[in-house]
Amino acid sequence: MSVASSATAAPPEGPRLAVVAFHPYPNAGSELSSLAPDGSGPFRIAGGPDARGPSPVFEARPSWSADGSRVAFFGVRGGSPGAVFTVAADGSDPRVVPLSRKLLIQGEPVLAPDGRSVAVMRIDVISGQFERPLRRGGGSDDEYGVKVRTAIWSLGVGNSRMRPLTRWSRRSFIEPSSFSPDGSHLAATEWDGGPTPRAISVDLATRRTEVLAANAAAPVYAPDGSVAMVRDRFGPEEGPLEARKLRSSALLVLAPEQDRPLPVLRVRGGLRWPSWDPSGQRIAFTRLKKTPSGVLPIPRPNSIAAVNADGTCLTTVAKLTRGSFAGSAWQPGPDREAGRIVC
Repeated sequence: MSVASSATAAPPEGPRLAVVAFHPYPNAGSELSSLAPDGSGPFRIAGGPDARGPSPVFEARPSWSADGSRVAFFGVRGGSPGAVFTVAADGSDPRVVPLSRKLLIQGEPVLAPDGRSVAVMRIDVISGQFERPLRRGGGSDDEYGVKVRTAIWSLGVGNSRMRPLTRWSRRSFIEPSSFSPDGSHLAATEWDGGPTPRAISVDLATRRTEVLAANAAAPVYAPDGSVAMVRDRFGPEEGPLEARKLRSSALLVLAPEQDRPLPVLRVRGGLRWPSWDPSGQRIAFTRLKKTPSGVLPIPRPNSIAAVNADGTCLTTVAKLTRGSFAGSAWQPGPDREAGRIVC
């Protein structure tokens, strides 16, 4: 994949896949671009060399409104701290989601179907300070003596409206990943301190949660209500999970009539950020070429791949020999369906 052309007032028509890429020197920087299903015709939406608007941060994942008119991502602009931005599909009209000074968020924003708000994981510090030096003796929630609670909140785009979507919890972290097609449910990943996460669905009317699958993460809804998610397999090394080597990832699909997800594909080295094509017939994801051990993520050359919903016809959409891809997301909207891959 080459560096994308600059955004214009006329973005390409037809099926498009938004991707976040990081390029080293001489085109150092990050960009959010869209590609045709075969990886051709890169079109820059945000970021890139000499960007005046916002640029995505490391491991950013784009999120579209239901009509494909706007896309949200976590990024930076100039020397400002990171913030949530939304931009039009042609790269125009960048908007920042207002954040209060005391508001801490983690993970990537999920744009609501109507494009008027984003769902994020909010962290509320109950006591302590993250900057405080490590105390001897322990006896606190973590080694810095910080006690927190978390919940998923909705933040208004272009206004200061904020409201909780889930109840506060001091025992688990819940990161949103996808709204259901009708906007009534929110898929998310929940960690409760155990060795593995679980994929859940939140009923936004009652705030009740349903476990979609144990030992699974990053659930995303298809147009028909099916859910794709990722299940990782780590090496046998001893030590904390974050220090173990990722051996492979399975792509799971849970159909509405099923009571458990079924594996459709296994990828050596791992995969991240699954996304459904608007037709619901193919899934794109970031394929990890090599995942380093340790707690600090390091960009590595990787690729964007796609596969049919039944696991057939695994295809490389785009790859980088220098640089790294982060998340990808199919652009929804009329005439944006890519359909099945023919192989």
